[in-house]
Amino acid sequence: DLESALGLEDSGVLHDLVVNSATPPNVAAAALLAMEAGKDPRLNETVDVALASGKADLRTTAIRLLSSRPDAAAKFDALLTSGSVADQQAVFDSLGTIDTPAAQQILATWMDKLIAGNVAPPLQLDLLEAAGKSKSDAVKTKVKQYTDGLSKSDPLAAYRESLQGGDPAQGSKIFHERQDVSCLRCHKIGGTGGVVGPDLTGVGSRHDNTYLLESIVNPSSMIAPGFE
Repeated sequence: DLESALGLEDSGVLHDLVVNSATPPNVAAAALLAMEAGKDPRLNETVDVALASGKADLRTTAIRLLSSRPDAAAKFDALLTSGSVADQQAVFDSLGTIDTPAAQQILATWMDKLIAGNVAPPLQLDLLEAAGKSKSDAVKTKVKQYTDGLSKSDPLAAYRESLQGGDPAQGSKIFHERQDVSCLRCHKIGGTGGVVGPDLTGVGSRHDNTYLLESIVNPSSMIAPGFE
């Protein structure tokens, strides 16, 4: 872990790493997780500092660490009202892991917004994934209401929420490392990979997201020249 790797015996050094604005966000996030793993008594205090001033990985990690606190739902509600898209995505990711009446109410309220068409596209998939994990019958009913309302004639209807939002770093990890999808077996990117399918280097600049989604969901619908 970070503490042993850095030879840190004083957990206060981890706290200082988190609160120091000069610490890179990914390093500060790792320090915060090390504090959680070590059950540091200053964790809650440090999470609050990270929420107030942290950026990127640090802020996202702090939001996720809120889920075990009794004030989590209230803080999540505030972040969903005024936080950035990244904040809101992290909140939904966390809401999918906690099962309290307050969390269920937040998900139910946001599912109503989604059904009414009032949720920003970059948040829709995160909300649906969180709601899909809920044990609340009310939330499950709303998820079914939403999915039942999707177009039956649109082959992409069940996947359109994935057209916006997402995490490029996670996408790269899936592409390069996930054996169950084996992207690199057929496709090349940045000079690495197979040649069975088209080279995907720069494909996002040549085609829009809908084209790329259709190529994944229904790869035979539009075949790249030379790969018939």
